[in-house]
Amino acid sequence: MGSRRHISRKDISASAFTPKPKPNILQTRPFSNGKHARSSELPKTDILQTRPFSTPTQPSSQSEVEPLTPEAREKVETFGYNGVTIPSFAPEPAAPIQAKLTIGEPGDKYEEEADAVAAQVVNQINTPQPIETPASETVQPYQDNQPKISPKPIVQRQSAEGGIAATPEIESSIEGARGSGQPLADSIREPMEGAFGADFGGVKVHTDATSDQLNQSIQAKAFTTGQDIFFRSGTYDPGSQGGQELIAHELTHVVQQTGSIQRFESNEHKEMGDQGSADNKGNAQKIKLGKAPDQLEVTFGDITAMAGDFFGSVQEIHNLAEVPGDGKTQAGTIDEIKYVLYVKVRKTQEDKDYGEAVIKAVTGRYYSLAGNNVTHFSNPDAGDDKLTFEEKANKRKDGKTINNAGSYRENHLSAIEEAVKAGKEGTPLDNAMLYEAFASHFLTDAHSSGHLRTQRQGIKDWWDKRIPMFWLNLKWWMAESIAKHLNDNSNIAGIATVQILWEQARQTLDQVVSGKGIPDLTFGDAISGALHDIDNEEGVMAQVGDEVVKLVGDGQILDNKDRALVVGVDTAKKAEAGVKASLKDVQDAYAAGKGGESDGKKVAASLKLADGLFRAEQLWPKALPDSDPAQTNKTINWQVNTVDELFQNPRMKQALAHFANEKADTLGAEISLDPPLKEEKTKAMKESVLDQLKSGPDRVVTVFREIINYTPGSATGELGGVGGHDTDDNAVEYWDEAKKKNAMPTLTLPQRKKLLKDVLDGVTIGEENQMVLDLLTTNDSHVKATVDHVGWRRVWDKLWGDDCKKFIRHCGPIYWKNESFNSKKLEVQYLADGRTNDIAQETIIIILRTCTPDEVRAIDDQVGGWTGLAFDLTGQWDTEFKQMKGK
Repeated sequence: MGSRRHISRKDISASAFTPKPKPNILQTRPFSNGKHARSSELPKTDILQTRPFSTPTQPSSQSEVEPLTPEAREKVETFGYNGVTIPSFAPEPAAPIQAKLTIGEPGDKYEEEADAVAAQVVNQINTPQPIETPASETVQPYQDNQPKISPKPIVQRQSAEGGIAATPEIESSIEGARGSGQPLADSIREPMEGAFGADFGGVKVHTDATSDQLNQSIQAKAFTTGQDIFFRSGTYDPGSQGGQELIAHELTHVVQQTGSIQRFESNEHKEMGDQGSADNKGNAQKIKLGKAPDQLEVTFGDITAMAGDFFGSVQEIHNLAEVPGDGKTQAGTIDEIKYVLYVKVRKTQEDKDYGEAVIKAVTGRYYSLAGNNVTHFSNPDAGDDKLTFEEKANKRKDGKTINNAGSYRENHLSAIEEAVKAGKEGTPLDNAMLYEAFASHFLTDAHSSGHLRTQRQGIKDWWDKRIPMFWLNLKWWMAESIAKHLNDNSNIAGIATVQILWEQARQTLDQVVSGKGIPDLTFGDAISGALHDIDNEEGVMAQVGDEVVKLVGDGQILDNKDRALVVGVDTAKKAEAGVKASLKDVQDAYAAGKGGESDGKKVAASLKLADGLFRAEQLWPKALPDSDPAQTNKTINWQVNTVDELFQNPRMKQALAHFANEKADTLGAEISLDPPLKEEKTKAMKESVLDQLKSGPDRVVTVFREIINYTPGSATGELGGVGGHDTDDNAVEYWDEAKKKNAMPTLTLPQRKKLLKDVLDGVTIGEENQMVLDLLTTNDSHVKATVDHVGWRRVWDKLWGDDCKKFIRHCGPIYWKNESFNSKKLEVQYLADGRTNDIAQETIIIILRTCTPDEVRAIDDQVGGWTGLAFDLTGQWDTEFKQMKGK
């Protein structure tokens, strides 16, 4: 199914700023006391048109929904799950998907919304702001001034009023210009970012002749595709109100067409944990950590946010909490918890408030957990979607849980046992709640659409063995791209060669990666991340309890100002209901302990329902299969044999582009290049690496191909030091790295060709000979093309003794069976005219073995002369030759 990209344009035939009728619609309200607006609380305004709700989705058939058992319903209703009315997104009618760039009509709902937003934004940025007074200790509720903008679906559905198709010429011109252009000027970008509550650092403005011509061809003043805004000549005017309105209009389309796609953010985990644990007054459950006087009070949601992402276990939190720190600088103490709490979760402090040792310890652990995060996914292995919840919860590797069901169950059981103990002893529930809040991280993760069906481990297992060099290629490609940019755009070229710059850049990248504990980014990680991200963006229809709803993903529940998003209301409600259900078990366990029960395992068994599941487990989301008509977001087939097959899928290209765009931001934030020439290096990093990764789908896929096919020098065309003398050494170094990863059989054909040429350009002795053999004997399907790239005779001449024999014996039959009679004859003649030693004689016989008897006799007549080839052959080779002639 192809994806349909969409251009939003500002029509020139109508006034650019003609006000449209403003319908009453939903907008989230400012929150206070830590509570966010829900669908029933949302006031109606006349500002923004959100994507309309339809009637609640119904399951396609009774058999596809597993109703709650009477016992389960009775228990569930005790905490009010069915007392919550949760609106559902209805799936849009199935329609063909058009793999064409389309141009939105001026009157469509997105254009009307953009007009309304533009007017609001320009009014806001031109209204004098009150002078700020020193902040008091009391936290004031945030005033919701940013406009809410309807997300434009990544996949546009074909409809009667859906816009006109762009011609191939227009589409080609736009694709060619995508990602170029200039950034928004700071003078307009900063106020626009403040008004929208969005980051426009990646937006590119086009005002050149091509942009003008494109706008004329579609009769527009400006149009937007992705993060590229194309203006007609004279219309980009940040200094005038009219120009600002046009810019704000197009920036609305940027927000409509793009989005942040990551894991559930820390603020989202916190919100769902706090809301799910709140009492009837709206106060979240409190938990005390550590010992007085350094004791720390956190909320249930704080732990839900910190668990799994920043700390690997409750015991790890306990260990740190028990060691007093100075509040800011001491790693291995409660200072690490404070840093995560105040900087990463609550965001009331900044990195500069903490010591380097604390930040390094937390960051290293964060990356370590992120690099092995299968425990956050519902179906990380291929085939997991066929398992029951109980089978998933009991699935382990090396004694550890390997999915969110098992991670939840393990911590929930500990919470129950601790609750029974607390009830029996009459002590506070802090430890039980700590385990339960930790469990709730995985419970809430299970409600993220990107975690429902992404086979995180299965994808890695499939692709990492096929492209094992991806991470090293990425780092070396980045270093080479930076080196080339520096060489081409700074005076450093007169001081250092590209080779030296490349080596220095590699060293810097390795230091940053190892210093921060950044895990390897494998190709499997990239593909699973891309699929995770697109499911987050588009949402997934899922069964939750006995309802079918659309769940959305990370970054869709709250915005970066902690305001509730309409599209995420359903997901938040379901996750919070799951937290409430789970907490009821803990409360019941505590009551059992108070009643005299001391056996936690016995209590846990009694809390399970008839099917052997706990309350929250009965409500565990399950993605509808692709075969269900209600599933509007079909899975992307990742289990193909080649990268070419994978990249032919338009939705995969789109998903990969989103993933690369987000990773570019991460790399830009994490990698700091040191003096000298820090400014030039930073610019080189941005323009040669980050901007490439933040391009459109076609360019991103091209970049991924460059990385997959990378060998030293392939990114620059020239890397070999003074006079190119290091070229063969670079090739040998890459070969050494490939051997360490057992990656020689997986090298691509472009890699083999370049590496073989580079090593043959130098002196081939010792390890270089072995490298040649490895390149030619580890993938028989590449032998013909690789040998042709450098020439059979060149390889034959370079190799000596046993190495040459290994070459001719392995590659000869493969290579010569595909050559013409004339090529075979000429090579035999070349060998016969020279010194026919044992290797030459064996080579002649290997070539003749690929010939018919008639061809053997013809070569003998035409090459051997009156004495025949028998004159050049001795011993076993002469005997075999005569046998071939006689056939």
